[in-house]
Amino acid sequence: SKAFEYFKKSAKHGNSDATDCLGVYYLKGWGVEQNDSKAFKYFKKSAKLGSSYGLFHVGLFYEEGRGVKKNKSKAIEYYSKSANLGNEEAKASLKRLNKSHWNWIQLYKTLNPKHLSLVNIFWINKKRREKTWIQIGFFYN
Repeated sequence: SKAFEYFKKSAKHGNSDATDCLGVYYLKGWGVEQNDSKAFKYFKKSAKLGSSYGLFHVGLFYEEGRGVKKNKSKAIEYYSKSANLGNEEAKASLKRLNKSHWNWIQLYKTLNPKHLSLVNIFWINKKRREKTWIQIGFFYN
């Protein structure tokens, strides 16, 4: 399709959202053969370019184990990065994952690496019926 060709041209010039759209074309099989491997490649590239959509889709692939080994912690990592950029789907995915496995009380991240990044995690171990607080702080130079 013409849209696919325009997305390709735009992606070659470093447009992160166009790169993500190419991933969606391969994910859904719109006008191209459905291919999770190609979709993931475009989503990873889009994520590296800073697209909240690319970050969301990479998280989705890790959550579902689509073309990659299923990995909830990587899914949460990518969803968190996407949510920090304002992606509502990523926020909803984190909330859904939190209900099934994790309860994150607060997540403070800063895009400026010279500042403190603080993560407060509230974790419920369902087998032992206990609650654990973990507070992690990172300083970057």
